[in-house]
Amino acid sequence: MALSSGTLIAVASCFIAARFAPESWSQVSLQPSLFGIMIALCLIHGWFSKPARNAMMQQLSLAGLLFIINPIYDLVQWLSGHVTPHYLTADVLLVNCALLVVCGFCWLLVQHHRAPVQAFEGTPATQS
Repeated sequence: MALSSGTLIAVASCFIAARFAPESWSQVSLQPSLFGIMIALCLIHGWFSKPARNAMMQQLSLAGLLFIINPIYDLVQWLSGHVTPHYLTADVLLVNCALLVVCGFCWLLVQHHRAPVQAFEGTPATQS
């Protein structure tokens, strides 16, 4: 379970690194290393978290948070007057829309899987 949600965290981390890493850093060496480290951390987290379902929900919540960082950063940049070059505007907009969709998907999955648990825990126990 941690591998699937961990992959989302690793991908989101690579998007963040691509945006915030200095241009002097080699993206070719940074991205695969970061991806592998994030997958390993998620697997370790999943291994030690009991039950595994909680680990997956925690990781999906974190993935959603990570996926929204770049769109928020771009919005703040745009509001403060830093304009993307016209030849990149469509690309940046499409990537940010995709990141927001994946963010929403992660958070909807978390809400979908938490709702039945909360409903079940809220019902009074019957005595036999």
